Amino acid sequence: MTLAWDEKGLVACAPKWQRTLRGGNPRLNGICHLWTEKKIVRRLIPLGEPANQVRDKFPMYSWGQAGFSATMDQGQVVIGAPGVNAWNGKKIP
Repeated sequence: MTLAWDEKGLVACAPKWQRTLRGGNPRLNGICHLWTEKKIVRRLIPLGEPANQVRDKFPMYSWGQAGFSATMDQGQVVIGAPGVNAWNGKKIP
């Protein structure tokens, strides 16, 4: 689990969260939950788009592990996903 916070909120991420799409193959997309200072909770699944999991047998988001790292600055969340694009990684603003 990854935790990050500032004066405007808190984000908790589980990079090993997975779900199974059609075909029965699990996708290790990762999930985060954001709690704001106004006590609003949002579920964040930035790599959850089914069409972007695999393209031409190339893993795009399927092993992304969003939330492996996370930070907050003035209430804005930045999430690290090391497994995106066949382990090239990506930061998700």
